[in-house]
Amino acid sequence: MAFQDVTESDDGTHISFKIKDVPMSVANGIRRSCLVEVPMAGIDIDTVSFDPDKNGVNTSSMHDEMLVHRLAYALLDVDPKTAGEYSFHICDPQDKDVPFENRTQGIIDFTTSDISVFRNGTDTRIPSEDVFLGDSLLTRLKPGQKLRATFGATYRAVRRGNDVRYSFQPCRVKFSHAEDIKTTTPPRTFALEVTTHGFSHIKAREIVTGAIDVLRSKVKWLMTSDPEAKPDSVLPNCSVFTVLGEDHTLGRMLVETLEQIEGVTFVAYMKTHALDSDMRLKVATGHDGRQTLLEACDVLSTLLDGIAQQWVAV
Repeated sequence: MAFQDVTESDDGTHISFKIKDVPMSVANGIRRSCLVEVPMAGIDIDTVSFDPDKNGVNTSSMHDEMLVHRLAYALLDVDPKTAGEYSFHICDPQDKDVPFENRTQGIIDFTTSDISVFRNGTDTRIPSEDVFLGDSLLTRLKPGQKLRATFGATYRAVRRGNDVRYSFQPCRVKFSHAEDIKTTTPPRTFALEVTTHGFSHIKAREIVTGAIDVLRSKVKWLMTSDPEAKPDSVLPNCSVFTVLGEDHTLGRMLVETLEQIEGVTFVAYMKTHALDSDMRLKVATGHDGRQTLLEACDVLSTLLDGIAQQWVAV
């Protein structure tokens, strides 16, 4: 396993490389983790923020939940270590205790530039362009419509189970085979290109590092979580494992690894529903199913640790 042809832009917003002699599921796992699982600084808000009982207001045509979705997609360009120091107020530009109101005779756009930003509990406003990456349209207000909410920022995983508030993408990733797949046999070489949306506080290289660490933590967590094996109702000598909070990323890596372990006659995973946050894994073997799964985890863990060491050295 090795990284090849690593090219990085001067501003750190783009990096491309090839990763050689790894299973496709692992290379694709890096891609998937880059997109949705690397921890980032982001807005921490829920529908309660617009609740009148919490001093919130939303008389716009957009439902509270939809407005929360739009806000969660707004990208913050702040140092992740200081994310908790920021507070955000949708309010009158002159008084944060008064709702933002459309006082014109026409429809106006409400964007992230209309959000008042403060830091460390002070009353000194920070220019929104210093915090938000770009100016994002959130909703439109008719004459007389009002908005008011107070919320903060946090440093957390982009996705958290099936909570769609955590599903924005920190980057774009191009993934492809780096060779003619008709003439090669696994493991193969894959090419990846990672481009951030222009963050000044997180670089493309750091996103890749974070993605590899996420994959390592997934496998190590599964090894230590003492997965319970239940007998399958159809296949003989088949164990069924429920893996909490995981999906295709870990599922494909486990299947591809288990297929190479001696004695495994059948292996597959499934998601019972797109909104279900858990994954089911079936392993048929003449040996102890739980021990076989742990053996696969050990193989994956060793491989991912090696990838992490190689990446640091690039």
